[in-house]
Amino acid sequence: MDVTGGRRYALAAARTWRDWFIVTDAQGYASRGLQRWFERRRLCPDQPWFALCGVIAAAGADDGALRAAVRAHALPWTRETRDGEPWRAPGDGRLYVFPNDVYAAFWNNSGQLDLVVTELAETDTGAG
Repeated sequence: MDVTGGRRYALAAARTWRDWFIVTDAQGYASRGLQRWFERRRLCPDQPWFALCGVIAAAGADDGALRAAVRAHALPWTRETRDGEPWRAPGDGRLYVFPNDVYAAFWNNSGQLDLVVTELAETDTGAG
């Protein structure tokens, strides 16, 4: 989905996804056991494992460009998807979303979230 910088959007995530054997929703989960050693290597280091995160990049961006964009300005959304708070896009581009994980460990991920992104009018609070 393409977003416009400065515009507000409501994010609504449903369903669950799986990090190896741990099932979670868009809020993610706290580190368990050895995961604590790898927290700083997550795509969004200060967010829970498998929390819904995103990045705005050019449409059709290749893997290298997306990785660079994530390192520069990944967008954590735990508050917005939990509380229904509107999110304001920081720039124009294609919105890419992903689970907060260590990039090299994506191989053991499965499942999917359903994410509905709705552009809000400036007078709309986004609260349902």
